[in-house]
Amino acid sequence: MINKLRNKWNSKIYVISISFLLFISCKFVSDPLQTEPELKELPSISVDWDSTHSIVCFGTSLTYGLIWEGLDPVYLQKTNYYSLIKNNDLNSSFFYTRADSAYPKCLDNRLKIKVYNQGYPGATVNSAISYLADSVLTKNPSLVLLEFSANDFLRKRDVSTTREEMIELIDSISNFGSKIVLISFVDEYTINHPPKDHLLYDQRELAKEYYLMLKDIANEYNLLFINDCFLGIFGHTDLMCDDIHPNNEGYIKMAENIYKSLYKTFKINNMLK
Repeated sequence: MINKLRNKWNSKIYVISISFLLFISCKFVSDPLQTEPELKELPSISVDWDSTHSIVCFGTSLTYGLIWEGLDPVYLQKTNYYSLIKNNDLNSSFFYTRADSAYPKCLDNRLKIKVYNQGYPGATVNSAISYLADSVLTKNPSLVLLEFSANDFLRKRDVSTTREEMIELIDSISNFGSKIVLISFVDEYTINHPPKDHLLYDQRELAKEYYLMLKDIANEYNLLFINDCFLGIFGHTDLMCDDIHPNNEGYIKMAENIYKSLYKTFKINNMLK
């Protein structure tokens, strides 16, 4: 009788334990902030440079380091993002500025080679082609960190068209003699784990198409591909100033992610201060 009671009690404990473990594991999986992958340190590439060369960080507002000042996030959600950028007015109750922690400046502080921030809020890949000669090639870059297509995605442009324009942009930079690192505005983890109130949530399929397009181009051209520069930022409201842009602290984290990803390249090419 005692053994039967003991066995029955042990069975109850076993069921309760399993239920508790299942609850914990489900809770863990459902929380994206607890399951983020680790940052990948990329292999190195050889970069020829001297004092006449530079690194150009060429991209969108994410490269520029855009942060909103005095902007109600609810208002931003109801307002056209591009009209806010186009009509940036320092006399209004809100405006955008450049974060001191934008990643090009952080790299410039750590490297011997000059680093330029050529970020353009609202820029598409097509507009980047028109900016290229004056904004990038005149800086004689030995290395270009290329971050475009986020605005193409937000405008829901055809992925195949954006791909053709991206290839044209890459070909022009390569023909100049510069090495290229391709930076993605989104990654597989972010696509699969956006908060339900994030703009990516309803655009996951298109975001995936854009991500795979960038990844395919990186493979085709044998480019270093940073697809986790927003690791630990997206989904963390304390590091974002809106659904798209980090705040100052978020940009610091972004800069650290990019620096760590390219550390081997910076080290092997004697770029570190």
